[in-house]
Amino acid sequence: MGGRDLAHEALPVASGTGPIDVAIADDGGAMQGRLEDANGDPAAGWAFVLRDGRLAATVPAAPDGNFKVSSLPPGDYRVFGWDEIDLAEWADSDWMRRYGGSGVGVTVSAGQTADVKLVRVTIPRD
Repeated sequence: MGGRDLAHEALPVASGTGPIDVAIADDGGAMQGRLEDANGDPAAGWAFVLRDGRLAATVPAAPDGNFKVSSLPPGDYRVFGWDEIDLAEWADSDWMRRYGGSGVGVTVSAGQTADVKLVRVTIPRD
C-alpha cells in the first residue's frame, strides 16, 4: 500500500487509505529442527518463530524433539525453544531479556528447508 509492505506492519484503515496491491507467491520455504534439553537429549516443548519481532509461527516439538514449520516467506527469523506455550511473554521486551533466551537466527530461502537446533528454556513459574 503506497510502497509499504503490510506483511511487516499494521494495516491502517481509514477513509482515503488508497488501493492495496496484493502479491501472491508460491516461493515459501520451511524450517525444521530439534529441541533439546540442557543435556542435549531430545525434549518436547514449543518452537516460537519470530520475524521482525512479530510472531510468525508456533509449533510443538514432538517427544523426540523434532518440529517443522512450512510455508514461511523467505527471510530472516529468530527461533526460540520453550517448555510451555501459555507462559511465554514473547511480546514483552523486559520478559524476553530476563527469561526468553537469545534464540537462534535462521534464514529461510525460497523453496528450501532450513535446519535449526534449539536448547529448550524452562520458563519460570511465578
